[in-house]
Amino acid sequence: FFFRLAPTSCALPAMSLSAIVRTAGNAARRIPKSKKAVLNVTKAATDQVKRIMAENQAEAIRVGVNRHGCTGVSFTIDLAKDKQPMDEVVIADGAKIYVDGKSLFAILGSTLDFEDHGDLGSQFVFDNPLATAKCGCGKSFAV
Repeated sequence: FFFRLAPTSCALPAMSLSAIVRTAGNAARRIPKSKKAVLNVTKAATDQVKRIMAENQAEAIRVGVNRHGCTGVSFTIDLAKDKQPMDEVVIADGAKIYVDGKSLFAILGSTLDFEDHGDLGSQFVFDNPLATAKCGCGKSFAV
């Protein structure tokens, strides 16, 4: 098969490269951006993060994920002395949380909570809407 381009009656206006870039930039600004929070933090978690920061003289806590567990990945929480270049910063009522930039794909939209069970212990708990599977013990998940 051979194709022949037919002449068209419409002529495109001549545009400079900078005009094309400006036009594309204006179009991109009109595209609605996602308003999904990187990490939602409950009041109980906020209070606990502030307590941990004060007790350990830490700048923040860092949240991320590691390959671990029977389902794929699990959440990690560590003290943070400084912000890494790719970290996203979440500030909730004075509690500063760095979300590891490499873990964003697995954390986006999650909620961090803190549960205190008295004598039975206490722990941070994540609710991840992106999880497609969870292990039986609840320590790992798949996205």
